[in-house]
Amino acid sequence: MAVPGLANVRQIAAGEQTTCALLQSGQVLCWGLLLRGARGQPTQIDGLQGAVSVTVGGFHGCAVVADGSVRCWGQNSNGQLGDGTDDLRFGAVPVPGLANVVQVAAGSQHTCALDRAGFVWCWGQQEQGQVGNGHRAREPVTRPTLVSGVADAAAIAAGESHTCALKRDGSVMCWGSNAQTSVAGRMAPCSACSGAIHRGEPRVEVAIAAVRDSPMTLAMPKSRIFTVYGAPSRRAWARKMFSGLR
Repeated sequence: MAVPGLANVRQIAAGEQTTCALLQSGQVLCWGLLLRGARGQPTQIDGLQGAVSVTVGGFHGCAVVADGSVRCWGQNSNGQLGDGTDDLRFGAVPVPGLANVVQVAAGSQHTCALDRAGFVWCWGQQEQGQVGNGHRAREPVTRPTLVSGVADAAAIAAGESHTCALKRDGSVMCWGSNAQTSVAGRMAPCSACSGAIHRGEPRVEVAIAAVRDSPMTLAMPKSRIFTVYGAPSRRAWARKMFSGLR
């Protein structure tokens, strides 16, 4: 069925029970449990203009703006909006301390941003080490913190409680929950234990995905040969689903 009120859509992002659409105009419209009012009616996010990409987590969303800044909205009980508070925000608020951001990825209750220099910044829930600061604690990280050990990243992906970065040399680094060996199994990034893919291939384009409600990570370089991390049953499912993709 068609979603009413949408036209000239540039990107769609779906979260746990929320969906957002980025329009060609740079406006973002969302519907679902993220917002007040009618759940099925797309509603424009206040305080957000000039967006170039959007991501949706468990019950929060974030967007990269044309000037390289990041703005977030929604639930904030674990600091996943990165504004230094745990206040619920129905309108988009700026994430301080970030500049020249090219991508943002939202997990269930954490968020990460990739800047133009290839560095990764994360904030939010850190009980599973998904922020990548080498710690695992109940106290959330409410402002962006630099992920140590990650440089020259080309793309990032956030799952429910883990995060991965695809580097420009084609290798992958992951951190956070490792319940099904979907990541490196560390509170800080590790490349050797997750395995590198196509090391040495120049400037791998965005081709990494962390499945939010399943402990699985998929990576694909320019050669389009998939590498799948996770439980054997999940790996088999992914290979069957994507084996014909070219």
